[in-house]
Amino acid sequence: MHYTPYRPDWFYSTVHVPNLVRLQQEFTQLFWQVLGNNIPDTTGFFILDQQNLSLPDSLAELKSHYQLDNRWCSVNFSVINKGAKFGGIHYDFVLGAEKYLALNVPLLNCAGSYNVWYSGQPGEKTKIRTHTNNTEVIVYSDDADQQGTVTDHTYWVTGQVQELARVECTEPMLVHVGRPHQPEVDHEHLRVMLSLRFRPELSDEEFDRLIQSSS
Repeated sequence: MHYTPYRPDWFYSTVHVPNLVRLQQEFTQLFWQVLGNNIPDTTGFFILDQQNLSLPDSLAELKSHYQLDNRWCSVNFSVINKGAKFGGIHYDFVLGAEKYLALNVPLLNCAGSYNVWYSGQPGEKTKIRTHTNNTEVIVYSDDADQQGTVTDHTYWVTGQVQELARVECTEPMLVHVGRPHQPEVDHEHLRVMLSLRFRPELSDEEFDRLIQSSS
């Protein structure tokens, strides 16, 4: 389905990753390298420090395959451990971004893991980055001054909500993270998802190129 911020019924589309096996192997290895001694007991969203860390060649190959060589890419690990509940229903917000997409790739124990979207009204809460090894971990707090430097914001959804859509996270897909959502798991295992965020944001043409690859 064609993406547009004005179309209310698009939540996700699958994407064909031609080098999927290699990409999963290399980023799983990288996950253990940078976070093996700092795996959270609950949940975490870890932003890789690309200035001090070499990323696997499989990412450059994927970008080149889809003609996205000019796109800088934020590379993140989304972690849920021991069946923990995520921090809450939220949507990601970046200043100046009319659209906000994530390309998610399953790495570890993503069967029984879901991305779920909701209706709801937003209430603002600050997103703060703190450093650990070669990553930054997102900490959610109302007290920005005490915990770090504010880089962007997350809007937390409050009040009554209604589930609108859900998808099991077992294959690569573009997902809409600019509307209320949260991940869920139905098991106790360590679940790790690779989440890529492109800057500048993907154009409609680039979006179509990715989602048509899986049709």
